[in-house]
Amino acid sequence: MPSPMHSDLLLRCTQDMIDYRPRYGSDHRCVDVTIDLTVGTSNPPPRYKWREADWKEFCTAVESACNAERIVERSQHITTTAELDSIVSDLLDGYVSATERTVPVAEKSPFSKRWFSHELKQQLQELNKLKNRAAKRTATKAERDAVKPARNAYHSALRAQKRKHWKEWFVICRAKRGKRDLRDLRTWTQVRSVRKKTGGSPVGCSRNTTARKGERTV
Repeated sequence: MPSPMHSDLLLRCTQDMIDYRPRYGSDHRCVDVTIDLTVGTSNPPPRYKWREADWKEFCTAVESACNAERIVERSQHITTTAELDSIVSDLLDGYVSATERTVPVAEKSPFSKRWFSHELKQQLQELNKLKNRAAKRTATKAERDAVKPARNAYHSALRAQKRKHWKEWFVICRAKRGKRDLRDLRTWTQVRSVRKKTGGSPVGCSRNTTARKGERTV
């Protein structure tokens, strides 16, 4: 008998009635067990494009949600823990609602990168078209020769976009830390979370930017 936690997975449990003693000299019987091992498809949480968000519209939506729930008025008369939890819950719900209404959602892709831009996507599509044409048996010399310049241009744009993205984050980190030099930055951390509802668990990443003596940080 299966355990209670696995009883729902059991589809069939039968005993083989064939007598194996004349053939194998064994009085053991085979038990045929069929278990449901179907794995459902998981839907990844939506990824919001915060760089393209309209922050004025977002702040207006948050303010409207706070006014609707009387957050400011209720926060001035908190007497119990339950009241505090209720205000925090309503405030987070307002942020979630504002995020869903005003922040665009990125397309689902297993190869998504934060620095990958729409221009790079178009350039990659054009490169793939040229490569497909050059791979045909009937391709001309001009079609084959057009692949190399397009590939070099795409990879150059890719490297430039990566450098631009990292430099922007270094500038942001430097502004947050005051007038300290970039070499003083041990790590940079990006944490973007409104609530688990908006995109699963909080997204965070870190990258060591410590520079050795004589090396450049950027």
